[in-house]
Amino acid sequence: MRLFHSEVLVHARVSTVWHVITDGGNFGVWEWGILEANGAVQAGDTVRITPTSAS
Repeated sequence: MRLFHSEVLVHARVSTVWHVITDGGNFGVWEWGILEANGAVQAGDTVRITPTSAS
């Protein structure tokens, strides 16, 4: 399994950021490297991400 780490300063409300980063169905919309994401984005769950390079 690969792990990635990144940091960025975001000028938005916490609730707005949380809504975006937990919306797995739209990962491919805002992240160009993701083709598809399946699973609920919440503590203890698993999210399977298909990178665009896998297609």
